[in-house]
Amino acid sequence: MVSEHVQSRSGKRQKTEDRIIGAAAELFLKHGFKATTIRAIARAAEVSVGRVMSVGDKDVILVRCFDRWIGQLQNGTYT
Repeated sequence: MVSEHVQSRSGKRQKTEDRIIGAAAELFLKHGFKATTIRAIARAAEVSVGRVMSVGDKDVILVRCFDRWIGQLQNGTYT
């Protein structure tokens, strides 16, 4: 039972991080890296600034966006 709870929390955490990275990617593409703020990413992902910062600072988030884009290109799912 404890294992199910941990997996559920882990799954929710991953979905939230995916939403944050997705929101950041859209904002970076639309407004550019410099103009995009952590606050704007939080607003777009509908999470707190602290939750965004738990994923990483803007540089780390940008790298995670690149990782996502590269994976999508490799899988043929990039749009």
